[in-house]
Amino acid sequence: MKKLMFPIFGLLALAGCDQQTQTESAKALEPTAVVAETDAVPSPICASEFMPGGWQATEITDEAKEALKSALAQMENNAQLKDIIDVRSQVVNGVNYAIEFEMDDGSIWNAIIYRSLEGDYLLTQPAKQGKLCE
Repeated sequence: MKKLMFPIFGLLALAGCDQQTQTESAKALEPTAVVAETDAVPSPICASEFMPGGWQATEITDEAKEALKSALAQMENNAQLKDIIDVRSQVVNGVNYAIEFEMDDGSIWNAIIYRSLEGDYLLTQPAKQGKLCE
């Protein structure tokens, strides 16, 4: 009987230690603080430093205007385009355009449009109200 008791107690002790370790591990994984919106990491689109493969400030080219035209066609807004404020691009397997624009009602919008190598445009982030780099 004694020979059987020692292994049983040993097994129970190990099981208890394992459970405590799992509980401590789970607590360590719980978030300890919530990041305020003001502490949010800035968008890589708005980064001012050069990064290969990253977003770059770009001139307002015919391709960028055409990209914006495709985004405006999908907007449910009665206002008309007044001005293109900012264009940023990222060369991928094609080009991503992040465009900030103003409508004739004074509202500021931004959208991200992908232009494929074949010249097709795809809206990857629908137009949303607000500045591109806030």
